Amino acid sequence: MKMEWPRMALGEVSRLQAGIGFPPAIQGRTGSEVPFVKVGDISAAARSGSSTIGSARNHITTQERLALRASLVPANSVLFAKIGEAIRQNFRVIAEVDLLIDNNAMAAIPNHRIDSRYLFRFLQTIDMYALASSTTVPSLRKSDLEALRVPLPPLPEQRRIASLLDQADNLRAKPRRALVEIERIIVSRFQELTSSGRVESVELLGNLVEISARLVDPKLPQFANMQLIGSDAIESGTGRLQNMGTAAAQGAISGKYLYEPSAILYSKIRPVLNKVALPIHGGLCSADIYPLMVVSQVVNREFLWATLRAADFLAFAAGLSNRAQMPKLNREQLLSYPVSVPPLTEQEILASTFDAAAQVTFAMTGHLRLLDELFASLQYRAFRGEL
Repeated sequence: MKMEWPRMALGEVSRLQAGIGFPPAIQGRTGSEVPFVKVGDISAAARSGSSTIGSARNHITTQERLALRASLVPANSVLFAKIGEAIRQNFRVIAEVDLLIDNNAMAAIPNHRIDSRYLFRFLQTIDMYALASSTTVPSLRKSDLEALRVPLPPLPEQRRIASLLDQADNLRAKPRRALVEIERIIVSRFQELTSSGRVESVELLGNLVEISARLVDPKLPQFANMQLIGSDAIESGTGRLQNMGTAAAQGAISGKYLYEPSAILYSKIRPVLNKVALPIHGGLCSADIYPLMVVSQVVNREFLWATLRAADFLAFAAGLSNRAQMPKLNREQLLSYPVSVPPLTEQEILASTFDAAAQVTFAMTGHLRLLDELFASLQYRAFRGEL
């Protein structure tokens, strides 16, 4: 039987607290008293299948917090991104301890009217990117979030619903953790390869690849039913492709690049998001993606894909792209990157690791997609009073 519950504004059941600026001078330390959580920490925790976060890659002392005049975000608050493309990921986590968040994040601090895990599960159902301002850099307005209507059953029922959803979500945790482990193995193999010291040459990326894909009209019949990949379809940090559709299904109008199955797809907008994909099939990609084709015999595409996702390249890209109002890497900048090239035989080991991982990942993401759909259906019913 469907239950009818009152609805209250999010601002009536929680307090929204934005993060603060994190001075570079005190970044880079761990082990101090206060975790200083960045959006990347939130994403990493959520991507691993965890619903909570209790530590971070940066910590500061209590004295430093007081000097910053920073108010702690209390334990049991729900954390999420509030600025940039990270909003689109729709990741939420619950603070396990009192902590700080940087100014790209926000916290919903529950009051006595709402259970923290119920609030967490409700906020998971909200597509916050749809609420973001349509400016150059998307952002969430506190007033828009405060106006969200939250179904509010009695606290015992809130806890029952949250518990049911927690149990269902646990079914998704194992495949998520496995995907994180696969990613860790690939990164580890690349680090072993590049730290071995066996470098045969150093080549500019422009000598190893070319950007030669032609621009086509996606409305033409021969292209309309091709798969269209935009930056949004490339998962940040992993390069996994998701939520794709044909050009026709996406209503594409402007010109798109026609890429080959052997291309490397590099998203040039906001390079720090680390969006680099290896497609299996050919298709179309948006103009904010460079389709790179390997033209050298001394590298394979798996090695270059890993190179473009590595910390050294990300630092290089950030140093160049952050000078612009809209961070992006132009073609000349990208192709000027110096690549340390190890022996091809060692690159092939990385390629074999990637091929094996790709097969497992393909099967696992299909299974996880089904679990996600079932969980979304359960969430929908839960907050309509149908459980």
